[in-house]
Order: sequence, then C-alpha cells, then structure tokens
Amino acid sequence: MSRDAGIPGRHTGIVLAVFSAASMVLLLACGSSGPSAESQELYLTADQYRLAGDLVTAVDAYTAAIADSPEYAEAYLARADTLTDLGRRPEALLDYARVLELDKTLASDVYVNRGVAYLAADEIQRAIKDFDRALLIEPDDPTALANRGLAKARSGTLSEGLIDLDAAIAVAPSDFFFGFMTRGLVRALAGQLEGSLEDYGRANRIRPDRVEPLYQRALVQLQTGMPGQALEDLDQAISISPAFARAYAARSAAHRELGDIESAEADIEVAISLGIDLALVESPLISPLSSGP
Repeated sequence: MSRDAGIPGRHTGIVLAVFSAASMVLLLACGSSGPSAESQELYLTADQYRLAGDLVTAVDAYTAAIADSPEYAEAYLARADTLTDLGRRPEALLDYARVLELDKTLASDVYVNRGVAYLAADEIQRAIKDFDRALLIEPDDPTALANRGLAKARSGTLSEGLIDLDAAIAVAPSDFFFGFMTRGLVRALAGQLEGSLEDYGRANRIRPDRVEPLYQRALVQLQTGMPGQALEDLDQAISISPAFARAYAARSAAHRELGDIESAEADIEVAISLGIDLALVESPLISPLSSGP
C-alpha cells in the first residue's frame, strides 16, 4: 500500500488528497493467512474501475473482495479512500477504523487518509490529530507533514503551516508537486508572494500538463501587477483545459488590466456560458485556498 501525494484538484480548490495507489497491490499467497486469489482479483478489478473514474463500481468490487476475504485490510483501506472520494464520509470512517483493527502496519496510511477526509469536511482539529498520529509513526513522512501544514494554515496559523510545509519539501523527492502547490497557496495567503510564485513555477516544471499551478500563479501575478505574465499562464491553462471557467474569468481581469476591454468581455461571456458563479466573475481574484478547476 502506498500513498500518492500528486493528485490535487479533485476537491474544491487545491486541496490535498491521499489515495491508495492502484498499482501497489499485495499479491499474497492463497490460504487462511491472507486474502484469497479471487478477492485479490476483485481488488485489482476495483482499482481499475477507480482509475477509470467509476467510483461506485469500484466500491462494489472492493465490497465483493471483502465479502470473500473479511479480514482483507488493504481492501477496507481502498474502499474507505474511494468512499471519501464519493463524499460518503461516515462509511469511510467505519472502514478506516476496521483497518486499524485488522492491520496495525497500515496505521500511518489510515491516519493520513482519514485526516484528509476530516480536512475535506472542515474538521480541522480532528485532521491535525490524525496527521500528528501519522507523524509519530513516520516522523519524516512528507505527505503527512504537508497535509498537516495545510490544516494548520486553514486553522489560521499560517506560520506553523509553513514550518510543516518547509519540512515536507526538505525530505520529499524533488518532484513533490503536491508540496510545492500547497506551500505556494500558504505563502500567497501569508503575503510571501515572491516565494509563492517560485513554488508555483516549480510545480509547473514538475507537471506542465496541469492547469492548477498556471492558474494559481496567474492569480498571484494579477495581485502583484503582472497582468502580461498572468495572461500567458492563463492562455496556457485554457489550452490544457478549455472548459476551465475560472481561467476565463481570471483572464478577463488580465485583459482588462492591459486595456483590452473587448477581449475581457469575451472571456466573461465564455466563463458564464461554462456555468461560473456570477460573484466570481465580479471578483475573480479569489483566495487561493478556495480556487481551482
């Protein structure tokens, strides 16, 4: 079981999410000490559904694996993560608790993933407690550190959040997209705009196919009087994701700053046609923690 910290943008905003990696399946021998071959096949099938975005069917397949092997801890954990994705948090919490009963070696994964579920539900203090528990087991876990940093920032303690994020990036691999994106957010909120731009730039170099770093960097560029650079980033973001309504709203602001009113109005019309909230059109420079595709 492993965790992938490079999958943001699934929640409103660039919020951290932690998932069971579908490719990391424990292929245990058949017998009473582990899941049966049939349940393992069901687990693999569920992972494939999850990767394809069919989360409901994935839950059904994980449930079938558990029915065949009732002590299959990894299947409970994967089902809990998928239920969290579906917003079915009460069911997910039951599965996380069951994993802790079955296999203490998965405790760190449970605490991080359950902490993310609490964070998504704005239960910040519960999230922090779970990240604390994970860090007692693995003190240098960059995913736990980065998630705790975001949780602290959302609780209003930006300086403490940045301490955790700095620590996470220091121990993480150089391609820690999630960490740079999150620190970019918190630095922006803390008024460290130059550092925020650096972090978004690093995230963009790691994942040039993602719209989030381009969009977030453009918001900071607009805030710092750099509409030309913002326009370049937003053009690129829209080329990657043509239905990204918020990018059109932000690009409208960039055009307006540059005096191109015709283009600004055209982008607003596109943003509205894509279903954007009119309040956002009026004020596109929203707080980074609540923005995203």
